[in-house]
Amino acid sequence: MGGILALVIVPSIALLIDFTPTTGLLILSLLGFGLLGLWDDLLSTYGKKHFGFTMRLKGTIQIFLAFALSWFLLTIVPFPFPAFFEGISGFLSWSLLFLFITFTIFATANAVNFTDGLDGLAGGSLVCTFTTLLFIAMASGDKSGQTVAVFLSIVLGWLLAFLVFNKHPARVFMGDTGSMGMGALLAVSCFLLHNPFLILGCGVVFVFEAISVALQLTSKRFLGRKVFKIAPFHHHLEALGWKETKIVTTFWLSGAIVNLFILLVIYLF
Repeated sequence: MGGILALVIVPSIALLIDFTPTTGLLILSLLGFGLLGLWDDLLSTYGKKHFGFTMRLKGTIQIFLAFALSWFLLTIVPFPFPAFFEGISGFLSWSLLFLFITFTIFATANAVNFTDGLDGLAGGSLVCTFTTLLFIAMASGDKSGQTVAVFLSIVLGWLLAFLVFNKHPARVFMGDTGSMGMGALLAVSCFLLHNPFLILGCGVVFVFEAISVALQLTSKRFLGRKVFKIAPFHHHLEALGWKETKIVTTFWLSGAIVNLFILLVIYLF
């Protein structure tokens, strides 16, 4: 229910405040991946076999949604080409950027989804990440950045209310509905702030969790052995005997420290 409330509350308030192409893109990113997650959650809960989508089917739909968001970002919302695409011919640079945006949205949505495995883990980590992006957006001089700032303020309001009921022991959960929607929103927000690499720093917890899953799958596929007892990494720590609250607190503090360092670097230099 936590994820469902996000899909209802956040877009409703955003539309009441203002509507621009940027607002529309942010809402589409949240709703597109969020509704896919909701469909998966409903199948897992009420389906005959209590299984959601297969990994292949879910990944295919996610790529299609990421393609659509990339197209909107490049054609409807003004988005400057990053410096590392300069010097490449027009169509080729557009194609490479399109693929880069698609992959980033796809990967980030899954990274947040991987992290949503313990009470409060994904929610608290998202608070750290979106708070940093909010300060960066507030400091930006363009209208797109200001729109992102307003939208992220609404998201943070929902997240803080959600955490009251999602902290251990959780009574409300984010599910794929919330985690996939928030992941896509995170990626699109960073592109609208003209720096997709903010995900690597501001979303360090999600990146780390995604890397742990990738390492585990790659090692099992090519070496026939596991790197971790269970992936993502927070489940590995559980298998080692760490308490759930200790894992969550450690991840929160790690994310907060990295995000604070990013803000200090940006505002000082």
